[in-house]
Formats: sequence, C-alpha cells, structure tokens
Amino acid sequence: DYRDFVRSFFDIADPRAREFVDHALEEERHLWPDYLLQVSPSYARAETVDELSDRGALHKKTARIFRSSPNEPIRLYQHQLDALGHAANEESYVVTSGTGSGKSLTYLLPIIDDLIRNPNSGDRVVALIVYPMNALVNSQLNALIRLKESYEARHGPPFPVTFQKYTGDTSNSEREAMRLHPP
Repeated sequence: DYRDFVRSFFDIADPRAREFVDHALEEERHLWPDYLLQVSPSYARAETVDELSDRGALHKKTARIFRSSPNEPIRLYQHQLDALGHAANEESYVVTSGTGSGKSLTYLLPIIDDLIRNPNSGDRVVALIVYPMNALVNSQLNALIRLKESYEARHGPPFPVTFQKYTGDTSNSEREAMRLHPP
C-alpha cells in the first residue's frame, strides 16, 4: 500500500527510469529499511538521597522532598551525583545524557538543597531555569508541583521552596504578582 501511495505522486514516462524506480521499490526496498533495535543504556547507580543526607551531602529536608511514590528515597545515577558534587563546589558543569536519565535532577536537586540550606528572605529570585520551549517549562512545572504536593501530603508543613513559571503566556497580573512576591 505504501509503495502504491508513493507511486501515486508521480508518473514516470521514461521506461528506463520507471524500471529503475520499480527495482528500487520492489527489490531493493529503499522505503522499507531493516528494523532498528536499540537498547537503552544502563546508567550507573549511586547513593540514595537518604544516604547523601546521612553523610551531610544533602540536607535532611531535601532528602524528604525527593522520594518515589511509595515514599522511598530516590536512588541517584552517578551523573546526578557528580553534578551534585560540582554544584556543591560551586563549579560549572554540563550534563548530556539520554532521555529519561534524570537530567532535571542534576540541577533541581542542588538548587532546592541550596535554597533549604540558605533560606531566601523572600524579596528576590534566587534561581532561574531557562528552557527552549514552553512545553518543557510546563512539564517541569508539573514535576515541581507533584514534588510539592507529595511532600506536603507526607509531612504536613508547606513546601520549603516557592516557584513559578514566567513565559510569554504569563499574564500581566501574574507578572506583577511575581514582582511583588518573587518565587
């Protein structure tokens, strides 16, 4: 069916060219490549947030935020632990890793841990996270909201960090509210 669909877009008058295209479609199957099987890499496992908290690398409250749904401590991958170390040493770092490897934790974990260790007076923005697309902004905002709701459901007190999104879709009244009370 796909071969017929492709052929419906053009009519080849020259018999030699038509024979060439037919051979390519029928015999060489240029439109039907072999299957591709890719295995996701296995990322090296590291410590849990509780283990990091026990040795002072994370604040205990930070460890209480980063939990899986059954309230188990999140186990970090080595690249997340490495990023946390660079952030703790106030070093710049770049993380490149595959989809689903937890790149967001490489910056959210150190930002939230720093905000807990050094509470903001509430009169200024302390961290900005810039995304190339609003879809990513919304996805990360939803992830932060889930962290907040999960933390508050387990522990009761308000989430220790405030956050907001600021995009082209942010209304003037929301922008003014953020200017008056920065997240």
